[in-house]
Amino acid sequence: MAARTTRNRSRLVSWLAGGLSLAVLTTIAVVAAGYDAREVPRDEPAVWAMRSSGQYARVNTLTAEIDTVRSVEEPSGLLQSGAQSVLLSHGNGRAWSIDPTLPRDLLDDAAGGQDAGDDANDAATVADGANDAGSDAGSAAMRTPNGTRDIVAAGGVVLFRTDLGEVYLSLFDDKAAAASDPDVRQLSDPVLLDPASGTDDASAQDPADAGFQAAAVAVDPDGLVALYSSTEHAVHWYDASRAEFRNRTAKVSEDVPAENVQLAIVDEKWVLFDPSEGKLWVEGVTDAITLDTDEGAKLQASSAKAAGSEILVADRNGLWQIDRQDATRVAEADGVPAQPIAVAGDRYAAWFGPEEANLWGDREGLIPLTLDDSVSVPGDPEPVIRSSGSHALLTEVQTGMMWTVPDGKLIPVRQWAQVDPPKEEDGTVVVQDVTEQEPLLRSMTSLVCARASQRCCRCS
Repeated sequence: MAARTTRNRSRLVSWLAGGLSLAVLTTIAVVAAGYDAREVPRDEPAVWAMRSSGQYARVNTLTAEIDTVRSVEEPSGLLQSGAQSVLLSHGNGRAWSIDPTLPRDLLDDAAGGQDAGDDANDAATVADGANDAGSDAGSAAMRTPNGTRDIVAAGGVVLFRTDLGEVYLSLFDDKAAAASDPDVRQLSDPVLLDPASGTDDASAQDPADAGFQAAAVAVDPDGLVALYSSTEHAVHWYDASRAEFRNRTAKVSEDVPAENVQLAIVDEKWVLFDPSEGKLWVEGVTDAITLDTDEGAKLQASSAKAAGSEILVADRNGLWQIDRQDATRVAEADGVPAQPIAVAGDRYAAWFGPEEANLWGDREGLIPLTLDDSVSVPGDPEPVIRSSGSHALLTEVQTGMMWTVPDGKLIPVRQWAQVDPPKEEDGTVVVQDVTEQEPLLRSMTSLVCARASQRCCRCS
């Protein structure tokens, strides 16, 4: 009996020693490989930003620091969906995929700026039940559809509206994100959206007809697309997740103008705003809502149902909140407004003026921001709230001033001066650490095995 107990105890010690050895091996291997569980959150804290002088940067919103800065020719915009990002340049004529593992300078001779497959004018037309027209590979820089005027993105869906009113849809490609290849495009080839395609109405159209034309477009984080036709006085709905148009078409008041109208999707309802007249139309509400605002007012970006049904409109004097037919001024501020957005269910707005800047959150209220006195305030500021979907950053495109959202912490402009990542992130240092850890790994494993039981393993 005593011998059996001794054997069981020895077996238990052996198993414990083996488990401990495996834990030591795993821990050292993970650390040596440069991984840190604390640096892999479940959401995406990195937000990309740009400034008009010709730079783009990755900002860690948790530490309020820039960790990477690269050059780009004629930047005009940024699109981000989680960890995937695309930088627009040359008046939104080109879309450059950003490789988060190895960001590089985005120049004309870097990737050739090749076309995205066929010319956009020859793109396939989407009808009900159409297949995904995305492409698995291509150049890091693609040309957007000819005459691209507006670009709207949310939930991995990107809409291009041309000066002729044509609308093209592109998707962020998950395979491209997994590839970690700078020459693989993040966006699929743009595909033309036409509600009349594949229907009886399409066959009856005049051959000289230019096809469907949209005066405004919108897409929400769930992939629901709205196309406003001023000629039909209607909003067409397209479900990007199903790649098909919905059967319902919402009629719109004939008082809605044909040009310079803003469109958003809030709580799965369309909202149209005419900043020149201060009039707002909401699906399901008969009469227009009139706001005391200015021509520079901005309707919020489309939001998911989690952000609520209230509508936000920002102007030079502050922020309007509209609930059904009731409009309330919820914030008083001075300056050029950024377009209000919703991030992870919370809503934010911001203003940038000659002497002050302010940030508003529906939880925090109005927060005054500190300006960076190392740069001059531009006469025509461009405040933009950028988001990864889970974290956000307020930026001023001309100066490069940035603040974290929602706390409003200033990120010094001098951080744009760095060109390379900090030295401690250099891969060479990591390789040296691995080399130095090998003797330590062998000695620790031997010590554990020897003390536990000679039967657990043979250490060499």
